[in-house]
Amino acid sequence: KWLLTEVLRDEWGFEGFVVSDYASITGILKKHCVAATPEETAKLALEAGLDVELPRVEYYGDALIKAVKEGLVSEEVVNEAVRRVLRAKFLIGLFDNPFADPDEAEKVCGCKEHAELALQAARKAIVLLKNEGSILPLDKEKIKSIAVLGPLSDELKLGGYSGLPPRMVTPLEAIRQKVKPGTKVYHAKGCSIAPGKAIPIPSEYLAPPDAKPGEHGLKGEYFDNPNLSGEPILVRIDEQVNFDWGLGSPDPRIPCDNFSVRWTGKLIPPETGIYELYLITDDGVRLWIDGKLLIDSWYDRGETMDRVRIRLEAGRAYDIRIEYYEHTGSAKAQLAWNYKGKYPDEFEKAVKLAEQADVAVVFVGIIEGEGKDRASLRLPGLQEDLIEKIINTGTPTIVVLMTGSAVVGEWIEKVPAIIQAWYPGQEGGTAIAEVLFGEYNPGGKLPFTWPRHEGQLPLYYNYKPSGRGYDYVDMPGTPLFPFGHGLSYTEFQYSNLKIEADEEKGYVKVSVDVENVGKMKGDEVVQLYIRDVVASVARPLKELKGFKRITLNPGERKTVTFTLTPDDLAFFDLNMRRVVEPGAFEVMIGSSSEDIRLRGKFEVKKKITASFECTELKPEKASGKPGETIKVTAKVKNVGPISDIIPVKLYVNGKEVDCKRIDLSPNEVREISFKLKFPERGEYKVSVGIPELKLTASIQIQ
Repeated sequence: KWLLTEVLRDEWGFEGFVVSDYASITGILKKHCVAATPEETAKLALEAGLDVELPRVEYYGDALIKAVKEGLVSEEVVNEAVRRVLRAKFLIGLFDNPFADPDEAEKVCGCKEHAELALQAARKAIVLLKNEGSILPLDKEKIKSIAVLGPLSDELKLGGYSGLPPRMVTPLEAIRQKVKPGTKVYHAKGCSIAPGKAIPIPSEYLAPPDAKPGEHGLKGEYFDNPNLSGEPILVRIDEQVNFDWGLGSPDPRIPCDNFSVRWTGKLIPPETGIYELYLITDDGVRLWIDGKLLIDSWYDRGETMDRVRIRLEAGRAYDIRIEYYEHTGSAKAQLAWNYKGKYPDEFEKAVKLAEQADVAVVFVGIIEGEGKDRASLRLPGLQEDLIEKIINTGTPTIVVLMTGSAVVGEWIEKVPAIIQAWYPGQEGGTAIAEVLFGEYNPGGKLPFTWPRHEGQLPLYYNYKPSGRGYDYVDMPGTPLFPFGHGLSYTEFQYSNLKIEADEEKGYVKVSVDVENVGKMKGDEVVQLYIRDVVASVARPLKELKGFKRITLNPGERKTVTFTLTPDDLAFFDLNMRRVVEPGAFEVMIGSSSEDIRLRGKFEVKKKITASFECTELKPEKASGKPGETIKVTAKVKNVGPISDIIPVKLYVNGKEVDCKRIDLSPNEVREISFKLKFPERGEYKVSVGIPELKLTASIQIQ
């Protein structure tokens, strides 16, 4: 209740509705054990401020109805939750136009304008982390062959719970479209992004029941229910069990949720030895080898990896059966293995193709999302080995990362060029290819500090000085790539820093000239940092207070202007009140938090704080009966130049009876409600204070 009501709604002024995480309400009863019955569970959740239960009604149905009938929960609390939900529906027009035309939606979703927007987003997000020797951009005229390698070379990582777009352009497709006619494009994935050195079991080691000569894979039977019952809707031969359907389904005839699959056939290992078999699934899965149940994880869960060790003999055909079901959310099923630490044929193929090519581009990534927390920032599986082997061929190598966070590894120091593509969306392949060949000049910047090693975490640019060194015995304490870092194919020159400060009021205008002194059109993100030189509490060495992205042609110059307000200069003092203290401030302008090009200073002459006014106190009625609930509403305005949190206190006959903290920005007005019950007849003086200024109203209880 403190978080959802006192902080979120009262202090921050949130007016929307709160939705539970999937099946989280049941944790009150079954995991945290702070309720004894479903009715008590519903009461605790609803009274805390949780308005909607997901994924299905378990506690806000019969249990809540019973709780209301038994007097555990008041109808007033239910009405408040309903009001918040209905308010949102009215705001977005659901009652004005409740039905969408599916045909019209089909025309709009994935239209040309959407694809262009997706391409622009992918382009602008890409960060060029490293480009030694200006290996990038690649020259189409000089390149006769290119190796497109890595587990993500022919697929796109879209991120957890992403929808499936109507079309996707993979890096391999886009590169084939971009290269000059006659250029050889070699391709091999080499490995997967699965952890544990595992790779999806290749089709040549799988055979369906009653396989014909040369037929490989497993027989897949697909059901439109989660329990493999009835006749399958679809029967086919799947070359591998290596599927990531996301929020989609295996086939238009099969629903996105509540389906199941049975794969059967033979597993024929190439060598005798101890194998690790992996099933990476979301939701439930079971595995039998020669009729023996080895994995039994038949329950709802996020993406999880099950593993079993088993001795297998070369050339022997083992019966294999996999049963899988998908309940709700994302759907994934992958059968992988690892044996004797030997590199698979696909891995060796990728390295050989790199040897033959003029340049190699390696696409790698990590498993991320709900239920996929990692203990390491290393690239999982064989990906690091693959990069190292390709680098060792001597072929110029570029690594493209599709991740939502940083990765570490020795290979980063060895490879000449690294592109961070994030989760680039449906047009990601095109955007990456444009950057590789110089059709688009990358201008993205890192929104976090990139560590050298997990041991540095947490790592951030805006730390407070400690007076101690930050280096480790075996590693420098500096980041691998600083916050705000991002390279370009051109160069930008900064000059003419101007600072105009209103020293009394704390408003500051900062301007700087930026010129493209290179030979290519490009974007620069100009970043403004400040430092409070002397303060009553320790302040960060620098803080980002503004950034602007500009596009410049070769030789073009633009003036970039920022306006700092007192709110940008304020901090919490020893009394936990936000304040701008008199004194000097340093201004730093640069291309990243560490690439500072220009510095300057300004001063503030006087202390600046927030200032609040109570503009209205209004009981919903002037009179009432003993025990009746009466709502009292007050309006508070921040008339000062900085935001702050202020306690608003409610008094009855001079005695404090309630207090709510509110966070107000400059010039923001907030309406705050209190609920009062008066036990006896008489006249009551109700006052509100913030806390010095008070407004008073009278309520007569008769």
